Amino acid sequence: MKKILLLSMAGILFLFSSEACAVTGLGVGVRGGTIRNYDNPGLEKFSEFTSGFSLKQMPLLGVHLKIGTLPIIDLEVSAEYAWKKKKDIIYYSEELGKLIPFQGNLTVRDLSLNATAKYSFSFPIVKPYVGAGIGIHRMLYEFSAGETSVYFPEDENKIGFHGVGGLSFKIPVFPLEVFAEGRFVYIKTEQKKLDTKETDFITILAGVTLNL
Repeated sequence: MKKILLLSMAGILFLFSSEACAVTGLGVGVRGGTIRNYDNPGLEKFSEFTSGFSLKQMPLLGVHLKIGTLPIIDLEVSAEYAWKKKKDIIYYSEELGKLIPFQGNLTVRDLSLNATAKYSFSFPIVKPYVGAGIGIHRMLYEFSAGETSVYFPEDENKIGFHGVGGLSFKIPVFPLEVFAEGRFVYIKTEQKKLDTKETDFITILAGVTLNL
């Protein structure tokens, strides 16, 4: 499954870099922002770990490669990492008929590789854009107490889809471009063979691109 997802993203890159969509420029950059309202229904079954742990906001950092194509569609490939950690959570485990308290740390991580096609509207200074794309998300939920770690619901690698909208601005004289965007992400997370539930969230980020 993992190889299929990687081949799918490679196919998207090949499509946009082919002669039909001639490359007009490249750019590299960094980005940062927050994930808002992260909602994975699968976590509801693990309330003993997640009780009182809010995922309303998670910080996010990343890097990206921008591939300019003709006529007004750009391809963007990005790697992003979001995380949140809460220390000193008390978890009760039943052993020999007794509830034994354990103190540990809860960490939520989302590492993603994304490919996005963006359509820019022609305006002289600030350019609005919309787009859509696909990503591979490595979703990790870990409760650690001492040398013991519990992963739940599991260490997941899932495919996700996203839609974006934003604004970009090229700085005069310098080969720099700044942008701000919002993104809605939808990930199909399977709990059982016949029971699939989605994980979704909103990402708000800004970044800068150095045009080569």
